[in-house]
Amino acid sequence: MRSFAKFVYPGIAIWGLIAVLAWFFSFIASDPVPMDQLEKELGQRTLTAQEEELLNEFSLHCEKSKHQQAVAVILNQPFRFRNLFQKVLQHALFSKLTQDLVNANESFEIAAAIARVYQDSLADNFLMNELHFSKLLTTAQLQRKLEADYFFNKGIASLSQNDSAMYFFKKSLHLSRKIGDEKRKADNLLMWQYVLYQKGAYEDALKIGEELLEIVRRTGYLHREAGALYNIGQIYIESGEVRKALECFNRAWEIHRTIGNQAGELQLLGRLGVANNQMGDFPRALDFLDQAITLCQASGNKWEELKNLNDRGLVFKNIGDYEKAKREYTNAFERAEEEKDYPNQAVILNNLGILYRLLGDSEQSFSYLSHALAINDSLGNPYDIALTLKNLGDVYKDQDSLKLALAYLEQARSIIKKNAATETFKPRILESDILINMGDIEAGQNNHSTALGYYETALTTFKTIGFKTGIASALIRIGNTLAGMGQHENALENLNEALAIANAIETPLHQVHALYGIGLVYQRTTDFDLAEKYFEQAIAQVEAARVHIQREDRISYFSTIQNLFDQMIILQWMRGNGHAAFAYSERARARGFLDILRERSNDAYKVSSNSDHPASLEGIQNSLNQGVVLLEYRVTQDRLIIFAVDHKNLLIKDVAISRADLSRLVDAFRGTVEKTDPDSYARYLELAQRLYEIVIAPIKQGISPEKNVYVIPDGVLYQVPFAALVFTQDGQQKFLMQDYNLAYAPSATILKLCLDNRRPAIPANQMKLFALGNPTGDLRHSATEVRDIARMFFNPDTLIGKNIPEGKISGMLQENINILHFATHASINGKSPLASYLVVGAENGKAPHHQSRTNHDDDGRLSAYEVYDLNLAETQLVTLSACSTANGRFFQGEGVVGLTHAFMKAGTNAIIATQWNIPDKYTMELMKSFYHNWITKKMTKTEALREAQQKIIIEMSRKSATQNLPYPKAWAAITLTGDYR
Repeated sequence: MRSFAKFVYPGIAIWGLIAVLAWFFSFIASDPVPMDQLEKELGQRTLTAQEEELLNEFSLHCEKSKHQQAVAVILNQPFRFRNLFQKVLQHALFSKLTQDLVNANESFEIAAAIARVYQDSLADNFLMNELHFSKLLTTAQLQRKLEADYFFNKGIASLSQNDSAMYFFKKSLHLSRKIGDEKRKADNLLMWQYVLYQKGAYEDALKIGEELLEIVRRTGYLHREAGALYNIGQIYIESGEVRKALECFNRAWEIHRTIGNQAGELQLLGRLGVANNQMGDFPRALDFLDQAITLCQASGNKWEELKNLNDRGLVFKNIGDYEKAKREYTNAFERAEEEKDYPNQAVILNNLGILYRLLGDSEQSFSYLSHALAINDSLGNPYDIALTLKNLGDVYKDQDSLKLALAYLEQARSIIKKNAATETFKPRILESDILINMGDIEAGQNNHSTALGYYETALTTFKTIGFKTGIASALIRIGNTLAGMGQHENALENLNEALAIANAIETPLHQVHALYGIGLVYQRTTDFDLAEKYFEQAIAQVEAARVHIQREDRISYFSTIQNLFDQMIILQWMRGNGHAAFAYSERARARGFLDILRERSNDAYKVSSNSDHPASLEGIQNSLNQGVVLLEYRVTQDRLIIFAVDHKNLLIKDVAISRADLSRLVDAFRGTVEKTDPDSYARYLELAQRLYEIVIAPIKQGISPEKNVYVIPDGVLYQVPFAALVFTQDGQQKFLMQDYNLAYAPSATILKLCLDNRRPAIPANQMKLFALGNPTGDLRHSATEVRDIARMFFNPDTLIGKNIPEGKISGMLQENINILHFATHASINGKSPLASYLVVGAENGKAPHHQSRTNHDDDGRLSAYEVYDLNLAETQLVTLSACSTANGRFFQGEGVVGLTHAFMKAGTNAIIATQWNIPDKYTMELMKSFYHNWITKKMTKTEALREAQQKIIIEMSRKSATQNLPYPKAWAAITLTGDYR
């Protein structure tokens, strides 16, 4: 537009230049600030009561020649006295200008005394140099000096209006340059840099930063050096150059600690937390944020506290610990509500919306995001409105409402494009992120060309503004899309460029995705050696990051990278390397569980802690006797891999079924298992046989009847009661449990631990039983169940009926109990599995504790968190005779986390639990029969359970009340996990 005007009307350009020059000369030659305005702004020495007290204390010590005491006053609060020095010096200068020489000399003396302490005790000459400079100013220079101070203060007061603030800072800077006032020059450059940063003019802000750093380092102006580094670090954070940001923040933090600026130190702790989070160093990020929050609470800084709580929530979200993330966001939102901080309320609501989207709760996600959108609409910030619309589009994308998703993304992009701020950094990043998401939707529908267009447009913008994280993300997507189109050479070019950038900026997530993408290309082109090399590098990167994550958080983190292991397993299987395929299957499975077992303080599991890796195939086989075979499943995107392992052999089969198709089949199957009508039973038999053909038939040659078969499920197969699968033999349909003794394990390595650490056999008459039944008074059969089971033991302890104090139960659990039996109600929390609990006493209405294992109130509930603290090293069996106790929250690669998980971590090596709600009467019969078979008839646990289930099947087949049909709802839900003997 400007070049067109210049070409057609050259006179306009000339007159425009004249106008600019006229404004410039009027700007630098503006009239002096009237004395009354200077006096109003600078004439009074405005000290707080605390500052007045400090200054009086210092002056009094100086008057009495108590030098050491005077020095101590400053050294106790060195940063506060720097500010006091500035106020005293400014008062001295104004008094000198107005010829009030008595006040001027008095203030100069106090300023000199303060400056000498810094010079002599801290080797800091900055204040003394500033004092000398100020005292040598001529009257005309002094006038300019105070005018520069006046305009600087006006700029600070105008920071909410960037252009006005910039105007005042430039006027102050011009006056400072004229008189050579290096301090005020640095002050103005810092604030100019800050305004440019706020406007998104990052390149200009970095240029200002170069001049600013030269001045502050030459003059020793440490406070402003820290400020400049903070601003530069912020720019690097938003530009995706996190390593550079960390360097700036670390140096700024050191400076603030040196000069005693606690407020600056607090601010930098938060930024260091954010930067380390983006670098993938989550423990370090949490450490900095913990320090920041502690300082906030000590100083009462609620605004910084809510920001740091929100940022700590982001760290927990990134490692997959969604419950902790929710807690942090909720606490932050409460602080924001207390402070009526609406912008931060909207930020936190957006984060909660994203979190619930990850949890799969679209309704709650939509609610939070809609609330955030309403706040942002009222605030009128186009950027924040567009960001929330983008997040809403992501929710619809997850629901496969792709038209709605694209509509929201288009609306968000339209708002950004219409807003004048699109020339600045953050809106351009947001617009490009929106394009990336639109590309992802198109790629998911195999519209590769359209997706590629979106990705390439985003890449162009990222490159223009130098946003390296965005460049890496776009290149990875372009590479993966080109690979899907068969353009492997171009795909590798983009992915290698992405890897180089990711290595340069040291972002682990992008490194893993780039390496994974390269490996996939080589796998597609059958260059298996290179595919393996890049997959292994990606896995090594994942393992390196995992080591630094707190043990209990590794479960959730590891669930986020399972596709990488899937491809490595498939690759090894395709290459005929079964041992390696199985090894990678184990490396991807229940690692968080294994870590915690390795560090348990009790001696339930004798585990070598020398290696972080799971057991070898040979080590696992050495723990299996001839009567045991394990079936380990791996559900990948396009196929099911099955490993059959016995004491000598490894057999591998694959089934061509996608994860999505298998999920649909299992969902349909589970929809029939718990029903008790003939039509549903017929449908159940049909689906149970189809599932059998997929998960058992391909591997049946590796398992002979009467063996103890361990099932190690994966993915949706955790929902399958294998005992209820159906096959046809000699024209008759049979249940799988009628041929095999079945048990479960989280992984082959954990099964090895259970088998290797079997408790010494104890005669039945010496076993110590603790059984609890019917604590709520509404489970009549559970009371009978406990009484009848107790009769099989020589010296049992039982608690039956209502009003049992939890403290009494807790005391019993501290003793060396061999068998624990709970016949009660259970509550399973699918979102926060460690908040799941057994009802063990009189409930008092309190919510179960799930944020801390140390808060164990007498609430009548035994939560999974409380179970963690038990020592069950002597316990051979825990029976959870309650509804759905085998359930919890599924983590990809880890399995189901809940009560069963918790009891195994507490030390028991065998648990009986249930997959759904069973009628009280059938539960009683199954449990009595099981214990009779195990204790009295001396069967193994798997044999005893199989016989108990078979007894129910026979009884139901003879009862007209059940239409002579053995509905699996009554018998198939009970499972054994751990030691089968």
